[in-house]
Amino acid sequence: MHARLRLRDLLWLLAALAAIALASLRLDEAARGMQGLAATREARIVTRCAPTPPISGDRDHLLRVVTNLLSNALKHSPPGGTVTLAARTVAEGVEVTVEDEGPGIPAEEAHLLFRPFSRLEGRDGAPSGTGLGLAISRAIVEQHGGRIWVERASPRGARFVLVLPGVPDEPAESHRQVA
Repeated sequence: MHARLRLRDLLWLLAALAAIALASLRLDEAARGMQGLAATREARIVTRCAPTPPISGDRDHLLRVVTNLLSNALKHSPPGGTVTLAARTVAEGVEVTVEDEGPGIPAEEAHLLFRPFSRLEGRDGAPSGTGLGLAISRAIVEQHGGRIWVERASPRGARFVLVLPGVPDEPAESHRQVA
């Protein structure tokens, strides 16, 4: 019980620190930063980012969230697979999605993904990572006033969706592309 409380407190503290310094997120940085892993995994990253309002928040922490989602997608994609990073404007702000062509998330396990130390098997059949990446990602996104979830992609794979509020009261002509 104490270990869970301490971990929850640690995740909250990490997320709280994310609110200190504000800067705009650039999704193209995340995609470029993951090209090496994509090459070693024999996969490619495609970006489809429509013009969106700026996303404000701690640039490094939000970049870590997107990078974590891309890394997970690459780990679960088959050789020759494509990971798609997309952004678009929605009523709440900006929606960012990372979609892979892997085996997908079993419906009965989807609710476990954002819990600390929860891990699914990689494409080689062995669990990968520490199981903290998605828990930390959720804490960061929520600290920024956003939401994150997973859904089944069609026809196969997983789609991770995060919605972050855009900069309030920005004139429409000042909107710029996130990627």
